[in-house]
Amino acid sequence: MQDRLDATMLREVTTQHESGLHVLPAPPTPAEASEIDDTCMSIILGIAKSAYDLVIVDSFPLLDATTLAILDRADHVCVVTENVVPTLTGTAAMLKTLDQLDVGKSDRTLVLNRHQRCAGSLSASEVEQQMDEPVAAVIKYDRKVLEAANLGRPIILSRSKMGVAKAMRTMANNLLTKVSAGAQDKTQSNSPTLVQPETDNAALSEEQPYTPTAAE
Repeated sequence: MQDRLDATMLREVTTQHESGLHVLPAPPTPAEASEIDDTCMSIILGIAKSAYDLVIVDSFPLLDATTLAILDRADHVCVVTENVVPTLTGTAAMLKTLDQLDVGKSDRTLVLNRHQRCAGSLSASEVEQQMDEPVAAVIKYDRKVLEAANLGRPIILSRSKMGVAKAMRTMANNLLTKVSAGAQDKTQSNSPTLVQPETDNAALSEEQPYTPTAAE
């Protein structure tokens, strides 16, 4: 299948949501999932990035070979956590691992999901202090999210201008801006730089025009 996979085939196996998004679901059984290795995932992502304007991967909090292949292909990593101590402990370890993989703070975003106040829970500012990482978005706990999941209709599609839907739209817009800016910076850094050699301006004339050269 890997040899036959192209953009056309990828679009055929995806499911189109009413919002316009194309969804490629995970394999239905563990046996089939075991056939998706890091090489296969890298191929899929390479084709998807050429076929779509934006590709989002919802991965597991497990750093195996497949996840590393996803991180290698990612332009930006969104780390989603909760203000629960055991979860934050795992998040701290994940952030350290991302540092080791050269995924710096400019290439990642920390999101505090299902945030709620209860005994022993940390506030967003306390999470920032503990993680030594800015929290880019706080999505509060809301039962409407569970209802939306049961109905199969993303809450972000609601017309609500308050609460979770608004917070998600704001987060998505900020992420898109950040990712676009990062991609533009990488494009500019990879572009050839025009270098003007030192020369005597008096020696230039209409018969001998100066032409800038591109550095390799």
